[in-house]
This record gives sequence, structure tokens and C-alpha cells, in this order.
Amino acid sequence: MPRTLQFRYGGEALGLVPMKLDRSKLYGTVEVEALDEQGRRCELMTLGTDGKMLIGKGGKAMGFITPEGQWVERSTLQARDIDDQPLEPVPSSFDAPIPLEGKTTVDDYLAHNIKSVYVLEGDHPKLAELAAELRAGAIYKFDYSFRGGLVADKGFLLAGADDTLFMAVGQPTHLHFLGLDVQPAYDEEAEAAPGEPGEDELDFGMM
Repeated sequence: MPRTLQFRYGGEALGLVPMKLDRSKLYGTVEVEALDEQGRRCELMTLGTDGKMLIGKGGKAMGFITPEGQWVERSTLQARDIDDQPLEPVPSSFDAPIPLEGKTTVDDYLAHNIKSVYVLEGDHPKLAELAAELRAGAIYKFDYSFRGGLVADKGFLLAGADDTLFMAVGQPTHLHFLGLDVQPAYDEEAEAAPGEPGEDELDFGMM
């Protein structure tokens, strides 16, 4: 059963059900099976580091060990920042209403790497007011985390051209622009000695 997100808008909590939009719903899916010469379905295996052992599905797992090789339980681990301070975990967005307070621009939205898109469905009476605002071009931005964790994604609430309400989730894209007046830095290359062919020159004596 899909879970309901609560959005705080105009002093009321609007319950909206997010339905994830994926490629299979847009374009359908195709499955490719590999069969052996007897028609049996092949399974993906992992080759061990010894170059001989084949590891099947469910035959490997991830663990944590100390620099001395001692096993560490995951529950004892604690995330810390670069200054060795503990990081505060963020709660799941399903635990409390999400306040719709900050609006953003299309440029800000396009400056994010969107990894998930959800269609939002609901029947709250105040939803028509929110939908009208989104259809007029408004975009709400908020912190979003599906199950909680150490870092929250950025969520965007917006309307499509067909008036469908969407929630897009992603992270800022870090772009580094180089202006026309800025010269790029290159590693200095050793110049060829007089009489010797350079790197891009042809030495016909070698042919």
C-alpha cells in the first residue's frame, strides 16, 4: 500500500500519495534471457579473487572490519564529519508534515541532478488552491528523505503541462565554469632537443 506524504500548506496538512514514475511505466520493459545449449536458464556468477571460485546469487555480502582486521558490527558505527564531529541523522519525510514555505526558480530546479520523479495524487479540498498556484509556475523546494539517513535530498513540487502534480527529488549539480578571459592551466612539457623529433612530429628515419 503506497504511503502518504503530508504537506503543510496554508495552515493545513494535505495528504498526497507519491506514485513513482519509472521508465517501465513510460516505455515498457523487455527481458532478455540467456539459455545454455540444453535450454536451461543461465545465472549470473561472480568470479572470486583467486580466479577459480564461482560465487552465485546470495553468496557474498558486505561487512566492516577495523584496520587490524577485526569484525565491526554495523550498529556500532557512527558517521562523523571532516572535523570528527558526529553527524545528525535526518528523519524520514513520512514522519511529519513537510512545510511548503520556500519557493524556487526554474534555473535552480534545472541545476539539480534529478534521480526520482513521483506523480502526486490526493483529494484534499485545499489541493485545488495549491494545484492552481503550481500551474501558474510556482515551484516549492524542500528537504526530502524517503527513509531517513545522514543526508537529505532536495524535493521539488511542481505541475506539468497537463496539470499533473509532480514531486522531483535530486541533489545539486556542481558545475565549474571557465570564462573566456580565464586561461586553462596545462602541464609544462619538456621541449625536444634541437635536431630531435617532437612528440607530434614524424621521424621518417624510423619508417
